[in-house]
Amino acid sequence: MYDGKKIYSFFTESPEPFFNAILKRKYRGYTIYAHNLSKFDIIFVFNYLAKLSFTDRFKIKPIIKDGRIISIDIRNEHGISLKFRDSYLMLTESLLKLSKTFKCEIKMMEPVLISCSDPNNQKYVQNNINHYTKEVLKIVDFLEWKKMIILYCENDSVILHQILLKFRELVFKNWGINIENYPTISSLAFAIFRKKYLKENMIPITSGKVFDFIKESFTGGATDVYKFYGENIKVYDANALYPTKMKSNKFPIGAINLFEGDITILDQENTYWIADSSVKTKNDLYYPYLQIHQKINGQKRTISPNGSWNMKIHCCEYHNSLEHYDISIRNGYYFEKGDLFSEFVDDLYKLRLSYPKGDPMNLTCKLIMNSLFGRFAMKPIITTQSFMSKKDFIKLTENTKYEIDDFLDLEANGLFVSYSDMLSKKDHKISIGIASAITAMGRVEMANMFKKKTNIHFFYIILTLIQDLLMVTYQKNLLVMN
Repeated sequence: MYDGKKIYSFFTESPEPFFNAILKRKYRGYTIYAHNLSKFDIIFVFNYLAKLSFTDRFKIKPIIKDGRIISIDIRNEHGISLKFRDSYLMLTESLLKLSKTFKCEIKMMEPVLISCSDPNNQKYVQNNINHYTKEVLKIVDFLEWKKMIILYCENDSVILHQILLKFRELVFKNWGINIENYPTISSLAFAIFRKKYLKENMIPITSGKVFDFIKESFTGGATDVYKFYGENIKVYDANALYPTKMKSNKFPIGAINLFEGDITILDQENTYWIADSSVKTKNDLYYPYLQIHQKINGQKRTISPNGSWNMKIHCCEYHNSLEHYDISIRNGYYFEKGDLFSEFVDDLYKLRLSYPKGDPMNLTCKLIMNSLFGRFAMKPIITTQSFMSKKDFIKLTENTKYEIDDFLDLEANGLFVSYSDMLSKKDHKISIGIASAITAMGRVEMANMFKKKTNIHFFYIILTLIQDLLMVTYQKNLLVMN
């Protein structure tokens, strides 16, 4: 780890020495970043967090969303207070790419021990390195590898610290916002939007039955494979597809209105609607483009079927698909249409183009511009994650107010439980209709490629998002680990 002044290294199988080093008053209020913490590194410290919670009486407050650790707050009554964050959720690129973009120290090649004569150190050997997608430094001597892996991790920590300081300065300079208050790039983007661009009484807040209804239309992007082999294939990349749709279209705003039976309201030009419908393909389509979520073998899948089915459909997809589908509208919700994002996208895109590719400001604008829409689709149910004893877990399961989402048995250290309060609804100021509309408009754009009268054969198509500090002159309270 690196705290801006000194590097600390721990070659150990236990995270205890690391926690002994950081759980001190001198780091009070610090944010500890690790790149890709939520998907990888957190597993090395998770069981120890339970020990801190039970044995050492620390208050551990993790926040998890969609299986990812968003943040972990650790504090006790003796003045120790710090939080863990995953820097990858803010800067969604590899550390190697970020180091080049932010012009930091050169990232070292990862050393990998591929053989070792000492039987006591065989556990460090990787006999198969085929899973690596990058060039690695192959080493056959354990002591040499140990020295190199420590240097490699120290180098990563220093680089990440440099990147975060520069990123923090760019965000504060341009938008006056402190990145430490926002754990993800989508929450940062929403803070910028809310501060400068959000107009009063524009966002239709969705909750309860409305949220549940519209959520079924939020099927996201499309990823489909049509042919598995080809030669001389051309690859096309749409430039900022979702932001383009955000800029050039109007979205559901204002009051939420229910319609049922009488659908004449849906023909009004200034009306945006999302409806329950019966759909049938007129003929079997080689490239079907209306998509739904469906459970297959117990897992939710996104499919674009032929045949007949029911779905929640957006007005833009309805009007765009009548050539190939028979669609009967039953009921749904309608809104006024209004401009929400054109100024936001214009400003971000112009600012991005004023910097060359490879400049950190170009990347910063790109990430912020691409990440706003997902913030409108947060779930309204309060989900809590907690370390608890098995006795307390049994009590929780007996309380009908709570629903157990998942739990992890930590044996002697109790359990880590994720559960939802089914009676309380948190006011997230969410509007899933807006998020769903943006992705629906993106799907319309891609569907129009299929409808062109050409001899183009598609092999693979993907529509998805390549994706919940102090003053810039005050560069403390930031610590990174690898």
